[in-house]
Amino acid sequence: MISRPDQLEFHISDIRRWLSCRQQWQFASPLAGNWESPRPNRHLWLGSAVHYALAAYHSGLGVQGAIASYDQWCSRQMKAIKDVAEPALMPEILEELDDAYKLGYGMLQAYGDYARAHNDFTVVMPEIRFKVPFEIPRYDHPYQCIFAGTNDGLIKDTQGRYWLLEHKTTRELTTGRKNGWRSLWYDMQAVAYVWAAHQSDQFVKTRPKGVMFNMLRKKVPQVPTWNKNGTLSRAALDTTYETMYECLVGMGEPVELYKSELDALLGAPNSFFERIWVPVDLSRIVVFESYLMSMARDMISADIYPSPGPLGWNCNNCSFTEPCMISMSGKGVEGLLKANYRQRTIEPFAAEAESEGG
Repeated sequence: MISRPDQLEFHISDIRRWLSCRQQWQFASPLAGNWESPRPNRHLWLGSAVHYALAAYHSGLGVQGAIASYDQWCSRQMKAIKDVAEPALMPEILEELDDAYKLGYGMLQAYGDYARAHNDFTVVMPEIRFKVPFEIPRYDHPYQCIFAGTNDGLIKDTQGRYWLLEHKTTRELTTGRKNGWRSLWYDMQAVAYVWAAHQSDQFVKTRPKGVMFNMLRKKVPQVPTWNKNGTLSRAALDTTYETMYECLVGMGEPVELYKSELDALLGAPNSFFERIWVPVDLSRIVVFESYLMSMARDMISADIYPSPGPLGWNCNNCSFTEPCMISMSGKGVEGLLKANYRQRTIEPFAAEAESEGG
C-alpha cells in the first residue's frame, strides 16, 4: 500500500507487478518498498543493453553506431555493478554478464543485416518520453497522479500511418507465431502507450494507430563452417538468409552454389526477427483509462497479499521468495530486506520488460 498521498508517478512496470503479484509489487515498486536484488538479472540486463543499442540504430547511427552505444552502455553498467555487488559473487556475475554481452553483440550484428533488407517504415522519433497527469477521485480531494514511461519510438509506415515502436527480446518466436501473437494483442503496455500518446498535444498530427513490436530472438544466427577437407559445410543451420548470404560473400564462396540453401531460408519464416503490427482502436483506449484509474486506486488503498497466479508460476523467477515466505509466516522482513537487497536505482539494474517467454 502506498504511504505517500502526494503526487504519485505510475509506470507500466508498476502495473505489471501489481497484476503479477501484489506482494512482489510491495517489495519492488518505487511506489512502495523500492527494493531490488543486488545481483543483476542476466536476461533483463541483456534486454536493457539491446534496447539502448537499438535506440542508437534507429536514430540513424547504423550498426556500428549501435554497437558503439552498446559497448558504452555495458562498460558503464559493469563498472556500476562492480561498485555495489558483493565481492564473493563478482566472478560468477561477471561470467554471466560476459556471456550476455557476447550474445547481445551477435544479435545486433544480425539485426543490422535483417533491418537493411526488411525496414519498411520511417523513424519519426527514435525515443519518446511522456508524462500524462490524471486524477483519482477521493472523498476530500483527488490524488494527483502521473502516468510516465519511455517508448522506443514513433514510426510511419508506407501508407503514411503512424505507429509506436516497441523492441522486444524473447527466448523464441515459435510460441508467439502458433497462437497468432495473442500475448501482444492483449499487451497492456501497448494500449497504455497509445493512450498516453492520445493525451498529448505533441501527437495531434501523428496519432498512432497502434504499436509495431520489433521482436528479436535471444540467439545469434549460425554461420557455416569449414570441413576438414577444405570444403564448406552444407549442414542445415539455425540461421537467416541475410547471415548466410553475407557469410558466403565474406568467405569468397560462389553464392550460386548454395542457391538451394539460400532459397530454403528465404522461403521459411525468419526464426530470429519478426515485426508484428498491433492496431489499438479508440474503444480500447477509453476502456484502458478506466482500468488505469482502478489499478492506481488499488495500489493506493488495497490490501497487500501474495498473488502468484496458478500453481505459483509467477514465483519461478521472483527475487523476493525468501522475504515473501517469511512475511507469510507473519514475521517482519525489513531487516532481511536491508541486509540482502538494495534500493532500486535507474542504473545499473533497470530493465525494460521483456516479452512473454523472457
